Amino acid sequence: MDNETIKIVAVSAAVIVAAVVLFIIFRKVFLAARGAYRDAKKFVQAIQKTTDETANTPRTLSGVEDLMRQRILRDFPDFNFNVCKQMIDSAVSGYFSVLNTHEGTDKLQKISTPSFINELLSETETNKYIYENVTIHKTVISDYRKLNDEAVVTYQSAVGYNRKGKGTMQYVYQSKLVYYLSEDNDAGVQTLVCEYCGAPIDVVGSHKVCKYCGGEISIRNVAAERAWKVNKVAKYR
Repeated sequence: MDNETIKIVAVSAAVIVAAVVLFIIFRKVFLAARGAYRDAKKFVQAIQKTTDETANTPRTLSGVEDLMRQRILRDFPDFNFNVCKQMIDSAVSGYFSVLNTHEGTDKLQKISTPSFINELLSETETNKYIYENVTIHKTVISDYRKLNDEAVVTYQSAVGYNRKGKGTMQYVYQSKLVYYLSEDNDAGVQTLVCEYCGAPIDVVGSHKVCKYCGGEISIRNVAAERAWKVNKVAKYR
């Protein structure tokens, strides 16, 4: 074998070796890239799954309802929790219906205060969204406060709905149920008076004792009986 042939064989062998090395390197890079792609795809899928689960999972609500119920019953022994919850759910549903259609406040007037209706009408003027498939998953009492001229029960509702371009969304909406006993209040009713001596009654509660004559008074026996009214519905978190 002459020198020229030897050179050709050597060069060919070197080319083959280089090709094999490049193939091995390329294959390793390809396999690594494919593995990285699969891992990235799994990661994206995991994120999407978590996002979907979050979008379809109702928000957590306050866990103090039992305590609030006890406080309410001390002041209002005849408080009807089922009826008041139905009022709140109706108000929340009506709230979204009015925002979507810009009408229907007349259906809320019986259970709502004038200020809530006015605030809702103002909100319809700036609202740009349509809320579809509104679902109230759960409603609980989150707070209760009693003042001299009113009592306020605060509710939290886990609400889900679809919004164009955003998919399913989950939020907590807060509503307030109020009971007025003072003059010139938002309920637009007159001050209660003692049926025995005619003195004004200014203490919140279902059963009262007149501080002037000591007569026991039940709200059920007073002509101008107060009613619980929805005074607020708004997104909380």
